[in-house]
Amino acid sequence: MVHHSSQKKQTTIHPIRLTILLGLLGFSVLCLFVSRVHAIRLLAPSVRAIIGNGIGELDSDDQYLWMGTDAGLSRIELDDFEFDNWTTFTTDDGISGNNITAMDIGHGEVWVAAAHDSSIMQSEVGDGISVTRDGGDSWTTFRPERGAGLANTVWGLAVTPTTVWAAAWNAFGLFDTGLIRSKDGGLTWNAINPNPNPNGEFTFSVLADEPRIWVGTAGGIARSTDDGTTWAVSTTADGLTGPWVFTMDIQVINGDSTIWAGSWTTGQPGERYGVVRSIDSGLSWTEVDTFANIQAIDFAFVDSTVWVATVSGLWLSTDAGHHWQRLDQADGLASEDLVSVHALGDTVWTGSAQDGLSTSFNRGGTWEVSRASVPTVTLGAPARADTIETYAFPNPFSPINHGAVRIRYSISAGADVTVEIFDIANQRVISLLVNQSQASGEQLVRWDGRNGRNIRVANGVYFYTISTQTGLQAFGKIVVLD
Repeated sequence: MVHHSSQKKQTTIHPIRLTILLGLLGFSVLCLFVSRVHAIRLLAPSVRAIIGNGIGELDSDDQYLWMGTDAGLSRIELDDFEFDNWTTFTTDDGISGNNITAMDIGHGEVWVAAAHDSSIMQSEVGDGISVTRDGGDSWTTFRPERGAGLANTVWGLAVTPTTVWAAAWNAFGLFDTGLIRSKDGGLTWNAINPNPNPNGEFTFSVLADEPRIWVGTAGGIARSTDDGTTWAVSTTADGLTGPWVFTMDIQVINGDSTIWAGSWTTGQPGERYGVVRSIDSGLSWTEVDTFANIQAIDFAFVDSTVWVATVSGLWLSTDAGHHWQRLDQADGLASEDLVSVHALGDTVWTGSAQDGLSTSFNRGGTWEVSRASVPTVTLGAPARADTIETYAFPNPFSPINHGAVRIRYSISAGADVTVEIFDIANQRVISLLVNQSQASGEQLVRWDGRNGRNIRVANGVYFYTISTQTGLQAFGKIVVLD
């Protein structure tokens, strides 16, 4: 059995705003999942609902679907999949952090890593690695940083019967390398250097099929056939489209294995985003032409069916990658900006960077969307402690990364509603609705960050008003930050 967990981005994939300053690497790049606006935790621990809309990790065991979000960890019974019957876990329940950056499941254990935003270097700081061996009833957390100071963020986990592998971003130099492992259940950790090439110490993803190990780094794919004792490295010279290997997974059909990888450019001539695959355990790689210049974030497989979550939609192949179909909002998905995917039989789940979970029970034929939300009272009604008249999410909002911000509110009866955006000088930016008839209940209005002349607005603070012809009003604030 191959064990893996690939980083995203993040969430967005997205949920955490992180501009990685790669002066360390001699270039700078904005990673769509690694670059995120840290989300507000919407719900209290253990509520029966999705806890966050930025869903960077999806995996399952024999009983549960597990979902790592920007606001905590959620799980749901596989054989009783009711969309409002989630169990959630946050730091209040013992996990190391609420923004989940990596996850792997196996051997009766669920391992997750978390991180939070840091003002230092505008980067991510690891909160540690947590494990449950009893389905979430209790958690143990390890913080394997070296000495004092900031901890590396873990972007990938792979758990085998004997070893826990963690692929970390070595931006703070607390390890000799970004790859670390534990052979005693997380009690102690040691660093492994899989890639001596430039930037090889920065790792994103890891696959483990002992004694074979594959590690996605910022300098190519490192592979070992002897449990990490010796390593060989594949680069763009061996078929990768770019040196950053952001995600990896393995497909098995009738005993034959294919390794799939998302290969990212650093902006150098001749590089590009793409998907590559190997049928010889990583010795050589072939580009999948369909994904030229597309950022791939995650893979899922059911026999010969391949699912690829990308920043430009969900891609589906039913013949092991020979032909492809692209799915997006027009097909019922919550968003085309996708950062995770998981499949079991006919059921497929895909997580968006900031817009919730999409579920299909018929291999992508139709979709149901689930989002975390805060209840809103109807306009003009007295607010309870657990409700607000209106709110906007994601907030802060990045037009480039998020696509649109959503304004939520409620009305108790049908009404003609106007929703407008104003800048800090109280100048109208755009009218989203003008006396539009709406039925009673929860409402959702989208704003793409453009003004009435279809020009993207500048970074800053904006205000919105919701008003009805009967005189009810509500107000809110949106921070635009690209």
